[in-house]
Amino acid sequence: NASFSGAPSWDPTGGLTFAFSKDLFPSLYVGAGLGFEFGSDWGLGLDLGFLHLVGDVGFLKDVRWGAAMRNIGRGYNSSSSPGSLSNPPAFTPAVGLHFSVLRTNPVTISVDPDLSFPSLQDMRAEIGANILIANFLTLSGSYFYDLRQAANLEPSWSQPFTFGISFRFGTEI
Repeated sequence: NASFSGAPSWDPTGGLTFAFSKDLFPSLYVGAGLGFEFGSDWGLGLDLGFLHLVGDVGFLKDVRWGAAMRNIGRGYNSSSSPGSLSNPPAFTPAVGLHFSVLRTNPVTISVDPDLSFPSLQDMRAEIGANILIANFLTLSGSYFYDLRQAANLEPSWSQPFTFGISFRFGTEI
């Protein structure tokens, strides 16, 4: 996983992440990742987590939940945002859930609520939804709430809504 981003009011940054996971049991996975961010500063963080595949629960299909400790290490601090939490915030406990509310052929609608506590100094809640069509096209959207931004303790760095579209290509090799 590699990324690069830049905006006129932000420092250009890049990052690289190495990660792996292993199934301990048929329904329990553990994983770890090491991420490095660079630009006007640098950051290095370890992610540790688990994923439990619950299965179908009532009308909810494909229920999964997990927890992680994200970015254990040194956070990246941009020179354009002094006094704010690092990005991504260092030492962030997080928990998330995934379930499908509709699973037919060819449409699946899934929901993903998450809750995290960046640097133990903030609370972020996010809820996302995905519509998968013909196992090829995914339409996604999410809304997030950041307590520090809502209380004006930190400048808002993004909009609370996101939208996306992705395509899945595969071969039978």
